[in-house]
Amino acid sequence: SHIAHFFYPLPYPKTELWDMCKKDGGLREDLEWKHYSMTYNDEPVYVNPLIGAKKLRELHVYAIRSYYTRPNVIWRNLRKIDSFTDIKRYYRGIQAISGYWL
Repeated sequence: SHIAHFFYPLPYPKTELWDMCKKDGGLREDLEWKHYSMTYNDEPVYVNPLIGAKKLRELHVYAIRSYYTRPNVIWRNLRKIDSFTDIKRYYRGIQAISGYWL
């Protein structure tokens, strides 16, 4: 199957990206190490002040939607189905992705 993951920017302390994000004021004030998980997408570590949190989330949804609705990605994934288990897995994936669209 063809999958893609899209993550929010994750600037780590003592890196050049961290310094840039700190300078422009987009880093969270209440940072903890739990926020540095790639799966912790509810509250991003960094939000560019020029676009804001709402636009950042919209761009995240757009990236997911744009990838998974591409005809070649749909076609490649459909061609991989060879069991009822695959059908159930893709059905659950469609349900999960559709949550991003609502």
